[in-house]
Amino acid sequence: MEWTIGELAARAGVSGRTLRHHDQVGLLDEQAPHLIATSSREERDRARLHGRTAVGLLRYHHWTADASPGRMGRLLGVRAAMMAAELLALAERGPVLASGRNSHFQRDESTMTMWRGPVRWWSAGAQVDARLGEQYAYLGHRRGHPARPGGERPVEGLPYALPGDRRIVGPGRLAAALDGADPAARVSPWFGYASLDPAHLPGIDGLVFVKDAG
Repeated sequence: MEWTIGELAARAGVSGRTLRHHDQVGLLDEQAPHLIATSSREERDRARLHGRTAVGLLRYHHWTADASPGRMGRLLGVRAAMMAAELLALAERGPVLASGRNSHFQRDESTMTMWRGPVRWWSAGAQVDARLGEQYAYLGHRRGHPARPGGERPVEGLPYALPGDRRIVGPGRLAAALDGADPAARVSPWFGYASLDPAHLPGIDGLVFVKDAG
């Protein structure tokens, strides 16, 4: 059976233009001997960057036009895959320190409440961790309060109670601070707010904590 580019694209859930760009990006591998001999690494890396970006944006725009209930989950997943690809490309060159929201770098599946309800996706960090394993480390971060009205203790209240002017809490100290406690998650009525989920604490390598922000 023969398929047209349009039919293959429809079955794959992408546009025909995206498939054509995938094919063009593949030329960078097919022509690797020639490119290595005639261009610098910076030039080759820049070409791959442009190729990744073009394919990623075409996929993102495809799902922007989608009207199904899964639209937001796919958009967040595509964005995360683009971020993961950039992090992995940088990691090929050496150690990388990146900063962003917890939901971008956590190992656990990310969730966020939107107008149609909760959406779920695998973050860039989860995708990079799946490929790099022990070479990947994730430091969660929070600005916190000692307790909520009524005495409920959120995650932020645990490092808040530690003595001294500590800003980075290692996993051992964090576990000691927990001491079997079951901290409450911070829930916000604002769409797009994603707090540090207490259930994700076992998956972090440390917590960067700011007690008070002026």
